[in-house]
Amino acid sequence: IAAINGPVAGIGFCFVLFTDLRYIAPSARVTTAFARRGLIAEHGMSFMLPRLIGIRPALDLLFSGRIIDGTEAAHLGLADLLPDDGFLPAVFEKARAITLNSSPRSTAVMKRQVYDDLFRNLAESWKAADEEMYASFESEDFKEGVAHYFEKRAPRFTGR
Repeated sequence: IAAINGPVAGIGFCFVLFTDLRYIAPSARVTTAFARRGLIAEHGMSFMLPRLIGIRPALDLLFSGRIIDGTEAAHLGLADLLPDDGFLPAVFEKARAITLNSSPRSTAVMKRQVYDDLFRNLAESWKAADEEMYASFESEDFKEGVAHYFEKRAPRFTGR
């Protein structure tokens, strides 16, 4: 999880792109900066940025090297916008909610699905999802997910 509430540029921006979830404050400032230094998009930025925000906006940011604020970054789909006031506690609460309410096994498998499916066609994705779903039915976390729902209590997932 990336929590962006200040300046992010160059390779720091690259690192942000590889996080699973990104939260940004309106006052944050983000730039690729490479073209303004005579450099190229490094460390996977040309791979990740267009996949996150689309080709045209990615090329705009890469070619111009312009600085955007958190509001524009959120509008482009780069990150979810959270208010400046209480920013870090809000990010921690988002992470806490995922940790407390979601199966670690499920989130790990879904993360792998999302990234693997970048290189699969729909039929391959569907087949892999079917296999993972059958495995989910046998997991302890599935049993706990059903139990906590019917018992109306907080889940106690184990990741197995």
